Amino acid sequence: MRRVLWIFAHQDDEVAAAARMLEQTRRGDELWCAYLTNGAASMSAAVRNAESLAALFTIGVTNVLFFDAPDGALHEHLDAALARLETRFAGLPFDEVGCLAWEGGHQDHDASHLVALAFARRRGIKAWEVPLYNGYGVPGQFFRVLRPIGNGWERSGVPFRDARRILRMIGCYRSQRRTWLGLMPEALLRLFVLRGTVARRADAARVTRPPHEGRLFYERRFRCERAVFDRAAAQFVQGTMGPMGQMETAGVSIGPIGPIGPIGPIVSPACPVCNGTAFTRRRLLPNLKVLRCTACGLRLSDIVKTKSVSYAHIDDTAYLQSIGLLRREQAREIVSAVAASGEWLDIGCGFGFVLDEARRAGFAVRGVEPDAKAAAHARERLGVEILPVDDHRPSDVISTLDVIEHIAPAELHAFAEDIRRRAALWVIKVPSCDGLFYEVAHALLPFTRGAVRRLWQSDHEYPHTVYFDEKTLTRFLRQHGFTVERVRYLEEMPNATALQRLRVDPTIPRWQALAALPLVRLVNRVERWRAKSDALLVLARSDPR
Repeated sequence: MRRVLWIFAHQDDEVAAAARMLEQTRRGDELWCAYLTNGAASMSAAVRNAESLAALFTIGVTNVLFFDAPDGALHEHLDAALARLETRFAGLPFDEVGCLAWEGGHQDHDASHLVALAFARRRGIKAWEVPLYNGYGVPGQFFRVLRPIGNGWERSGVPFRDARRILRMIGCYRSQRRTWLGLMPEALLRLFVLRGTVARRADAARVTRPPHEGRLFYERRFRCERAVFDRAAAQFVQGTMGPMGQMETAGVSIGPIGPIGPIGPIVSPACPVCNGTAFTRRRLLPNLKVLRCTACGLRLSDIVKTKSVSYAHIDDTAYLQSIGLLRREQAREIVSAVAASGEWLDIGCGFGFVLDEARRAGFAVRGVEPDAKAAAHARERLGVEILPVDDHRPSDVISTLDVIEHIAPAELHAFAEDIRRRAALWVIKVPSCDGLFYEVAHALLPFTRGAVRRLWQSDHEYPHTVYFDEKTLTRFLRQHGFTVERVRYLEEMPNATALQRLRVDPTIPRWQALAALPLVRLVNRVERWRAKSDALLVLARSDPR
């Protein structure tokens, strides 16, 4: 496997390299991307970063680093940019570097080319350049897109499926709509009609000369003084590559390196099922990364919450007419599956639907619910005390329905041991990655980001931290002294209430909810054939010790 580092100036420059990056991922290369500026000339760095993360995810690239040189002034920070790259990737070998072409389109593009070339030359590896835009041969504010200047370019065909993925990437740059309105026509021509892309070896000798004759586009459009850029570039080239672009053999002092330390191994949590520490990583959303244990397949989340959503934000009537109806039906199925008697404790009881059914079946009931609004509904329905926190008293049956997926992985062991000591029977319901809704939503990214956000509850007060399936949950329970008595799947998105369920979320327009109904019905039909769903119910009995 080869490791390739792509060095860009701005968050959207990756489109220029997308076709080549897709070729590299197909042959198994490990790709990294580094952005040297904050991209914040017209929009916040956080927005630009998130857009590039989403765009890169569409082509399977998740190793991304962002640096903070000012947008439009990278040529004033060349030494610092190189120093940070060298420091950040100390000890991590690369086989190739990719960068934007030396073409005079934007001063930051040419500056990033210089940094990439110096980084590659220092490591003795090849650097390849790809064009983005330039003003060669056209007057004034006009420019050419993905059009190379000079000789030595190697052409590669762009499969239609790759062109479509690149088009989806472009759709991620919402803050740059005006820019892409200008870039799009010729980009589409080259991707969908001419169906080709070019790249060539970067050459240190080229950077000692102007990219082309006449005024450069960044002089005409971005008002960057060519003399200022040339002075900074000449000093940097002399200091890092020597006269005529030859690298100095002696070490060069490049000044202070700032707060970024050397790269090291990424520390992962131990898997709560098998205690493994090796994970694959996939970024699903700008604020959500999923880690999959390579040993047992358990999925863990790495979520940066951007807001908090709780029951307080939910319309009670809409909830009770959709999710509430489903929870009542599930409650009847759950209680009917339990062959026991005595007291039933429901931890995370929500609106009290399961406790209501358990009481009808003859159980004494009590509940725990931290959300004040949901607890108030449960008290009103049941007329019993609903505690805000667990008092750890024993009970004959303890249920945790849609609960343990919210617990931090490091705390799951202690939670399971506590349940084993207190209850003879543990009734568990969790969202399952066996389900087809889960699989479809994750397979159709970036078109189903909203669905993935809801599946992981990444914006909720208590987001999902773990996704079990039957195999991993069974193994986890056996590890903690439980015998699995029964496993079944419950319908989670019934056709009858699917529209009301979708409409509970105010961020889903009605037309989108209606458009989703045929897919919901199709998935439900397949799930009935598979005898699986996105809701996994497990009854586990604690073994005497």
